[in-house]
Formats: sequence, C-alpha cells, structure tokens
Amino acid sequence: MTASATKAPPSYVLAALLGLLWMGCLGEAPHDNPLDPESDAFQNEGGVMGTVTDRAEAGLPDVDVRLTPATPPASGPTTFVTRTDAQGRYSFRDAPADLRYRLEAHRDGYAPVIVDSVEVEPGRTATMPALRLNALPVVSDLTLRTVHLSRWWPNDLYFFEATATVADADGIVDVDSVWLSIPDLGFQVLLDPESGDQYTQRVAEDALPVSSLTALLGTPLRLGAVDRQGGSTVTPPQQFVRVIEEVPIAVQPSGDVAASTNPPTLTWEPTDLGFPFTYRVEVFRDEVNQAIQVLQVDGLSSTQTELTLSDPLPTGPYYWTVSVFDAFGNQSRSKEAAFRIP
Repeated sequence: MTASATKAPPSYVLAALLGLLWMGCLGEAPHDNPLDPESDAFQNEGGVMGTVTDRAEAGLPDVDVRLTPATPPASGPTTFVTRTDAQGRYSFRDAPADLRYRLEAHRDGYAPVIVDSVEVEPGRTATMPALRLNALPVVSDLTLRTVHLSRWWPNDLYFFEATATVADADGIVDVDSVWLSIPDLGFQVLLDPESGDQYTQRVAEDALPVSSLTALLGTPLRLGAVDRQGGSTVTPPQQFVRVIEEVPIAVQPSGDVAASTNPPTLTWEPTDLGFPFTYRVEVFRDEVNQAIQVLQVDGLSSTQTELTLSDPLPTGPYYWTVSVFDAFGNQSRSKEAAFRIP
C-alpha cells in the first residue's frame, strides 16, 4: 500500500510564518501610536470641553472655569483655568490623564457650580453637560430711616422703615423673599413686595427687642434676599444714623379756629437741630374717619418758618403738620394743627 503524499500548507500561512521569522530576526517592532503606553510618542494627556449657561440656557460669557485634580500631580500645574467665550464655551487641553478632577464655574452675581469626579482619559476630550448658573438677587437703593411722629394722644410714635430695590437676572419672579435682620438681637422681619422690584417694611418701636428706637443706634443691621433656587445675597452691615427727638411746632392756624385768610398762610417755630435739615409741610382735609391729603411740599429751607398756599381751599375742616428731615431721610413730625375754612 503506497503512502499518500503530504499536503502543502496554504500560501498565506507560509507568508505569516515567514513574517514572524523576519520580525524575530530584526527585533521588536517600533511603537509609534500616541495612545500606546509603550510608545515613545505616548502622551498621557486629555481634555474637557463644554458650555456654561444661565437658567434660560443662554450661553454666559466671561465665566471663570477651573479644572482641579483631586490628587495634584507630582509636576505641572495643579489647577487649569480658562474663561468662557461669547457663546459660553470653554475647553481644557493637555491635562494629565487618568486623574479625577473637580470642575468649577464662577461668575460675579451667580452661584458657583461644582462638578466632582470628572475623569480625563488619554488622547480624548470629554464633552460635559452644560453648566447652568443661577443668578443671585441684587440689592440696591437700600434705605434705613427712623420716624418720630408727635401726637396729642396717647403718646409719640416711633418706628423705622426699610426700603430696597431687589433685582434678579433670572427675573423678578425668581426672588423668593427679602428680609432685614439685627443679628446681635436675634431679630428678623420680612419686607413686603410693592410694585415691581421694590420692597419695604415698617417696624414699630414696641415690636423691637430693645427699650427704644434710640437703643438701636450703632447696632449693625443686614438686609438679605433669597431666590427660588436657594441662592442668597446679604448686604454689608448697615446702621441707623440718628433718631430725631426734637419736634417742630406748628403755630398758626391751629386750635380748630377759622383761618384768617384763604389761601391760608401756615407758620411754625424755627427749629434748631445742629445738623442740616429741610422741612416738609402737609395739609389734610379732615373727613369723617378719614384724612385726605390735599397738599405736600418738600425741601423747604431750614431757615423758612412760613408757607402761603398757592390756591384757596374749599370750605371744610383741615389740619396740617410740619416735619424735619435730615440728609439720611430720618424724620420728626409736629403734632397736628387743626383749622377750618368757613
């Protein structure tokens, strides 16, 4: 019996064997892939890119964006910093890879956003979800003033008023609350919204945790605002300047007598306060259970002691007051002086 002939291997197998033999003779093949850790061209770096927007998803320019490794590398920068362009875009390149980073976005007037555990991979640029910044409330035109109203009965009335403008780049409806606090006394009160972005509150002396309004002089107060996202703004400490204890005195007409002329001339005693001030004169028609203001004149000189009304008043009962105001808006008002126009 004749043995069968041995079958020759396929040509591609022979080629592969010859190739391996040839490579073995020449030594190890070069590694030139920059993603190959054994390559001389290997670069263990990557990047991060993305956008920063407001809550309406519009790109925010000029936002400081920082990329900080959780464990700083042995060499090189420990924090990478860039700024968003006009469309709110940012990018980091050449950051050491195989590290976990913290990504932060900061801009004045906005609450910062921080993202932990951002991983940078070799040779790749990770695209992050958009970072949405919440605009913080902005407090402006804050006014704190004391008011002293002299009365015939039962006694003088003291209170203070706080007014402020509060805006928010995310819209005025985003403002949740505005408050005034006296930290040293553990006192806080909410301001009431008025028209638009205006807030105000009046606090009577007997509602305060002190014996008198004067006792608040020199005590720091703060006004704060909170939006619906929990972002808050608090003003630097504020103080009352003074409580005006001196009371101006209305002279004529008074005593519920008929005015000698119509239009009447109102006179008051000169007031010596020792600081700059102006007068305000107010005239009210004394209706049943209701006082209707018919005249208010502000900014009268501190040397003035009379005012002649420009127009005659209709027949009826009236009263008038004169107030002093300092440069900070603090007020002291006279007792009411009643008169009649026959």
